[in-house]
Amino acid sequence: MMVSHIDSDHIAGILDLTGDMVEAEEDDAKPPAKIHRAWLNSFSDTLVKNGLETKPSSNASAASVADAFEDDDDLADEVDGHTKLVLSSVNQGRNLRRNLKTLSIPINAMFANKMAIDHGCTVPLSMIFGEPEEWPCKVIPVAVNVSQFPTPSGERCWKLGEAIRNAVKTFPEDLDVQVWGTGGMSHQLHGSRAGLINEEFDRRFIDLLAHEPEELKYITRLEYLREAGTEGIELIMWLIMRASLGYGVEEKHRFYRVPASNTAVGHVVYETRS
Repeated sequence: MMVSHIDSDHIAGILDLTGDMVEAEEDDAKPPAKIHRAWLNSFSDTLVKNGLETKPSSNASAASVADAFEDDDDLADEVDGHTKLVLSSVNQGRNLRRNLKTLSIPINAMFANKMAIDHGCTVPLSMIFGEPEEWPCKVIPVAVNVSQFPTPSGERCWKLGEAIRNAVKTFPEDLDVQVWGTGGMSHQLHGSRAGLINEEFDRRFIDLLAHEPEELKYITRLEYLREAGTEGIELIMWLIMRASLGYGVEEKHRFYRVPASNTAVGHVVYETRS
């Protein structure tokens, strides 16, 4: 069971269902459904401070405010409709977690202890190495969320690239390392703008990437969406690659075209100078 977010539209029926399941378990009756795992987003009843989980103070947690909201009719009359929905969702989420825990249903468990790689990894490898039985080098995939909000910012991706660079430079062995950013350039696969390609945006991105990448760190999610389509935000993966190389790079290769797949394809190859 997966709940995208907690509000009355999405949670009322789920709360009724899990409540009925709890009653069935208490009565030793057949449950109305079987839930193996649950994924959801909701406010927690605890706060985290300096990495340690602590009890919330009376004025510090959303849960305590929600409790006051439910117990105080005057307070409930003073808040606007949107605030009421948010505060109501706190206890709705708490009740759902309580029901799931009573039923011993895992909450937000890992999808798997292995992650299958997709075309973002296999296609570039195949372009370089063909189709060998085993890749001739070690591959460390880095999964970057470009599908579900909130996606990481360009600045955050840049910092990840800097961390990778630092890890490689301080590694005790002398290794040959390549870092690949494998996202597509401008493209949109659905909606009224399906098929969107913005060659001007793409070429400017590549122009800045080698020697003036600082500007690219601050492209917002909205700007990617507006200028490069719903899938254009995949370009944040290029920023991880670029930051990992440091500021002094030499461009060895550049390529850009729009193939039949309606995804702008760009290739650049950099060699670090430091």
